[in-house]
Amino acid sequence: MMVVKGFVAEGKNYLVLDGTKGFMPGPGAMCLLMDKQKGVGADKALILAGSHEHAAICVFLPDGSSLAPDARELQMLRGKPSYELHLTDSFVGRMQEADDSAECLMAAS
Repeated sequence: MMVVKGFVAEGKNYLVLDGTKGFMPGPGAMCLLMDKQKGVGADKALILAGSHEHAAICVFLPDGSSLAPDARELQMLRGKPSYELHLTDSFVGRMQEADDSAECLMAAS
């Protein structure tokens, strides 16, 4: 099971995942998770990565592209989540498969 925290800020839905524990989602997994029909839907997803000494935050858009977090997103992380989701092991497995498929497609091109 994977716990995902949800934030609603300025009319947008943000998902926050801790990639330091177990599975570190990539672009394929984020596309699946943020898909409003196949996943849970979101406008952006932030993944906590690295370690306490060298923390990093990856931001993904629904198309799987990534960018650096902006100041508003970093400030939002200091607030209280609006909701919490518990992803089943089965769905996390589908996310891992989506990442594997995306890596295979990238390697083939």
